[in-house]
Amino acid sequence: MKVEYDLNWFTANADEFDKWFDAETFDWWYSYLLAKYCSKHFNKWWNVDKFNWVLVKYLPRYCSDHFDLWWDASKYNWNFCDPLTIWCVKDFKKWFDPDKFNWKESKGQLRYSCLDYVSIWYDSSKFEESYDELLIKSIK
Repeated sequence: MKVEYDLNWFTANADEFDKWFDAETFDWWYSYLLAKYCSKHFNKWWNVDKFNWVLVKYLPRYCSDHFDLWWDASKYNWNFCDPLTIWCVKDFKKWFDPDKFNWKESKGQLRYSCLDYVSIWYDSSKFEESYDELLIKSIK
């Protein structure tokens, strides 16, 4: 019987991961839900080539402890920069790329969450505040 994976199914079955997960038969389109509901089993399901990178937003939040295993700038969907700025601040120097960063959507969260790295990300063409103003905020 083919399983219809959805949020309700994962909510009901996440604790039974070892009973149902089979990498060969799993529909990898739903791998983003593995990140959300089965992060404690990350090492059992993670597959860089099969993971659904289109819907990557849950990896930073639920699997940040495994950042070094899953991070791949060439595969990451840069439309989801906010989760990186919120959940992967400690790995900022590994993931931040000003040429790929979604400035339009995520610069506010960058300013809020990553002030400790203002000297790395500040670009006067992208912010109304001066570098010194942002630097002072980072010290407070």
